[in-house]
Formats: sequence, C-alpha cells, structure tokens
Amino acid sequence: MALAVAGAVLLIGTASAAEPASPPPRQRVVTMTRFVKVFNDLEYDLMDALRGGNKEAVDRLLAAEFEQRNAARPGEPVPREEWLKSGDLPIAADSEIWELAVHDRGDLAIASFRLKGKEREWFLVDVWRRKSANAYELVTRYASPIAAAATAAPAKPDPKR
Repeated sequence: MALAVAGAVLLIGTASAAEPASPPPRQRVVTMTRFVKVFNDLEYDLMDALRGGNKEAVDRLLAAEFEQRNAARPGEPVPREEWLKSGDLPIAADSEIWELAVHDRGDLAIASFRLKGKEREWFLVDVWRRKSANAYELVTRYASPIAAAATAAPAKPDPKR
C-alpha cells in the first residue's frame, strides 16, 4: 500500500514537472508623455481656478468664445458665461482625471479623458488652442455623462451570433 502511494506521488510530481510553466501575465507599462503631462496639469489648473473663483486664471485658460456641447443636446451649445454660472461644472475637490489621451494638431490639441467624481463620471473631449509656445486656452468642450453600468467591463461578444 505504501509503495502504491509513493508511486502515485512520484507520478503526480513527474506530471506536474513536465508541464511547462506558464509565463507571468504581461503588464502594460504606461508612461506619461510630455503632452499628457502638460494637459493633465492644464485640466487640473482649470478645475482649481473654477473651484477657487480665480477669475484671472479662468480667463487665461478659457477662451472668450468657449462653448460646451453636451451629448444629450448637441445642437444647443452652452456659451462661456452660461457655463460658468451653471451648477454643472466638474470642479469637485475629489474629481480625478483618468485615461487621458492628447492629440497634437498643430495649433490645436485635443484632450480626451474620463473625469471621475464622487457622484458623477464624465467622458470629456477638450479642444485647446495654442496661444503661444507654452500657453493654451480651452475653446470647446464636448461632455457626456457615463452611466454607472457603462463603467463595468463590457460583456464578451457571443461567438455564436
């Protein structure tokens, strides 16, 4: 009996050793580019200026002709002054920027990102215009709220369909 148990242990140990070790899962290393750093800072600077009521900073960062386009009403742009007075500004102290991508288009830079707050989450696309070598102003914002269900991982497609 002991011989049978020892043989089984040896057989199981040999089978386990024969299986190739699976490689460790690859992890994506995300390196922040210079442009992502610049626009991450600009987006937070704008939120800080709005939250703190810093009119000078808001005027520096927000173009005079700024407008926001909302996904629910894309044909009704919200002009700068109306947007500044609205209670719908994403300026909560707990707001965080996620998944920021920036596309350089010469005099324009397009920043898209998720803005996560305690109560709401948005997908924003901001169009920034270059004012000088190191200065930009926000010209247009496209905003769409993200539903709570949309933040969960998408279901895998059914291969039978």
